[in-house]
Amino acid sequence: MPILRGAAAALLLAATPLHAAGLQPLPPAPATDAAMAELGRHLFFESRLSGDGSRSCATCHVPERSYADGEPLARGYNHTGHFRNTPGFAGMRLKARLTWDGRYRGDQLPELVAEMLTSPVTMNADPGIAAERVRQIPGLLQLWRRAFGERALPTFDGIVRAISAWTALHDGGETAVDAALRGDPLSLSPLAAKACACSPARPGACAATTDPRCPTAPCTGSACRRTPRCCATRSAR
Repeated sequence: MPILRGAAAALLLAATPLHAAGLQPLPPAPATDAAMAELGRHLFFESRLSGDGSRSCATCHVPERSYADGEPLARGYNHTGHFRNTPGFAGMRLKARLTWDGRYRGDQLPELVAEMLTSPVTMNADPGIAAERVRQIPGLLQLWRRAFGERALPTFDGIVRAISAWTALHDGGETAVDAALRGDPLSLSPLAAKACACSPARPGACAATTDPRCPTAPCTGSACRRTPRCCATRSAR
């Protein structure tokens, strides 16, 4: 049965290629320095980087909540109320602008991380003290030397670089549609392949799914999702 389902999906995609709908696969993720990202992961969860040691990046960017916090408004330093909520990390490397007001470009993630660490509204870190705390924590210092070299001393710029490297990894990964667009039609189920072929971006592409009792042209756009009721949909217009 899986083989038959895969063959059906392949036939659907061959008949109605996704590229014709204007879809393109997401660009591949850039190469990652594993040691740098691992250091960044530990620093992301390290509350001792904050001014009073009470909060980390993960205080607001909660992994179990897609790196947001699920609250209408974020809680800032010392639990003060913030005027915006916490954005998640989905598609981080693909964003054209960062933050709700878009004040940072997508390639300025390190600058944003530096602001979030030092802002009195968020973590209120002192750059020099934060670097010294990393130096005094044996586990972090060991990770630091793996990432920057045995003789490298912790710096605030390095902290920002490491956290940015780990944060940038959160883009959701490649989807089944991306795999299909890269030439693997078996990545989609027949139903998913039909849905892609019936995209509103491809008017008239849904002829194969139109109710045969309809005497007029194939359904297009959102009507494709109501295939059995196409005739009723048209007659009501």
